[in-house]
Amino acid sequence: MDSQIKKRMFQSDQINTYKSPKFTRDNFKNLYKSEQHIFKKYLKNCKTVLDIGCLYGSLGKALKKFNIDYSGMDSDLNAIKFGKNIYKDIKLFNDDFTKPKKKYGKYDFVFSLNVFEHYTNWKKIIKSYKNFSKKYFCF
Repeated sequence: MDSQIKKRMFQSDQINTYKSPKFTRDNFKNLYKSEQHIFKKYLKNCKTVLDIGCLYGSLGKALKKFNIDYSGMDSDLNAIKFGKNIYKDIKLFNDDFTKPKKKYGKYDFVFSLNVFEHYTNWKKIIKSYKNFSKKYFCF
């Protein structure tokens, strides 16, 4: 991970922003229309989903209606701990998707919202996404 990005992520208070009542992403109707469209189109053909940059995994709850096996990954340990306390039935991993510490399987659908634009080596990032996907990936 780019050292500047890592520094900004760990100094930010992003988790406080995302858990505020004004920005709840745990309900499908609160997602952007473009996200709703993509999820409706592709998740009907998927069983496993990995959300890279999930923060604390609230999107997993919003996607429950698709009857998928949702997993989330984020490099922010505090966010992952927060999510594990709230969502007991969602698999959340604290890891760096560009250099994962453990081996992960392949998922039908991998998506990463608001992550890609933070990296300068876009080719490396796309290859990293593809390492987790056996069908689709979206960023």
